[in-house]
Amino acid sequence: MHSKRLLPVAVIALSLSACVFAPGQYVSLPNPLFHGGNVPDDAPVQVIPLSAKVIALQEADKEEARIPEELLSFQPSVYRIGVGDQILVTIWEHPQLTNPGTTQNLDSASRLVREDGTMFYPYAGNILAAGKTVEELRTELTSKLARFLSSPQVDVSLARTNSQRVAFSGAFVNKAPINLTTVPVSLSEALGRATVESEKADFSNLTLTRDGQVYVLDLDKLTQMGAPLADVFLKPGDSIHLPYNDQKKIYLMGELRAPKSLTYRTSSISLADAIGQGGSALQTSAKSSAVYVIRNTSADPAIVTQASVYQLDLNDPLALVMSDRFQLKAGDVVYIGAPGIVRWNRFISQLFPSLGLVNTATNINN
Repeated sequence: MHSKRLLPVAVIALSLSACVFAPGQYVSLPNPLFHGGNVPDDAPVQVIPLSAKVIALQEADKEEARIPEELLSFQPSVYRIGVGDQILVTIWEHPQLTNPGTTQNLDSASRLVREDGTMFYPYAGNILAAGKTVEELRTELTSKLARFLSSPQVDVSLARTNSQRVAFSGAFVNKAPINLTTVPVSLSEALGRATVESEKADFSNLTLTRDGQVYVLDLDKLTQMGAPLADVFLKPGDSIHLPYNDQKKIYLMGELRAPKSLTYRTSSISLADAIGQGGSALQTSAKSSAVYVIRNTSADPAIVTQASVYQLDLNDPLALVMSDRFQLKAGDVVYIGAPGIVRWNRFISQLFPSLGLVNTATNINN
C-alpha cells in the first residue's frame, strides 16, 4: 500500500531533475493549462496560500486516537494448560516421585504435555492435562495418587509455558514470541520486552491482530494522551506488528544544497520540523517567500491526477507559527524555490505533462 503511494512522488522527482536539482534554473515549457502566469480554475493543481484558516481546518479534520473498547474490556481468564507446556509436580515427603531421576534439571523433573493433551505421572498413569487449570490438574493427581499413598500432599506448577504465545514482527529488536503464563501480560509490557527499534519504527501504525480482527493503534498519539496501554491485555494467538518507517517519507527539493527524503517515526511532522531536519541550508538564491508543499489529492492515492500546493509566505509575521502547526503527510514534497507565481507555473508546467509517465509506472507497480 505504501509503495503505491510513494512511487508517483519518486517518478515526479526524477522527471523534474532539470528544475529541482539545478537551483536557480527554470525551464519554461508550453502548457495550455497556464495562461498569462495565472492558474485557471479548472487546472488539476490548486495553489493554496498557507493561512491560519487552512491550519484550523486541518486541525478540525484531525482524527483522535483511541483504544477500541473491545481491547480495553478484554480480561484474561485463568490459565489453562496446553500442548507443549511442562508441568512440575511435587509430592511432599516422597522425593522419589517428585524427581525419579538423579538430576535436578528443571526439564528432567517436569512433565511434558504431549500432542494428545496427556501427560504421564508415576502411579497416576496418563492424565488428560490440556484444557485444565493448574488447580484442576492438582485435584485429579491427588485423587489418583491417594489410591497408593496415604493423604498425599501434591503441588502442581507450570515449569514452562509453550502453548500460549504472542507473535511479534516488524521494527522490534527481539522478535521472539512471548509465552503467556498465569500472570497476564499487557501491551505496554510486551512492547518493553520486545524492545522497539525506535529510530526505524513507525509508531503511528502498530497493528494488533486478534481472532482475525486487525486493530490499528497510533502509539505516538496514544502515548501523548496518556492512554491506558497497560490496561490492554494480550490474548493467546495475538500478533503484534510494528512497521518500519522507511516507506513513510517526506521529500525536500528545490533551492537546497542537497535534496533529500526524510522518514519520520510519529503520527505527524510539521513543516518547520521537516525543513529543520533537512540539514541543508537555503542557498542565497532562494527566497524566503517561496516555500511550497505539494500534496497528491487524487481520489485514488496510487494515481496522480490532482494536487494541492500549499504556499507559505515567510515574510508574514505569523509564518513561523503556521509552519510549526501545519502537519505534513507521507508522500508530501516540500519545495523551496524562487518566488512568484509565473516561475512557479513553469515548475508546474513540467509536473503535469509527466502524469502519463507517473500513471504508467504506477500501473506497472500494481
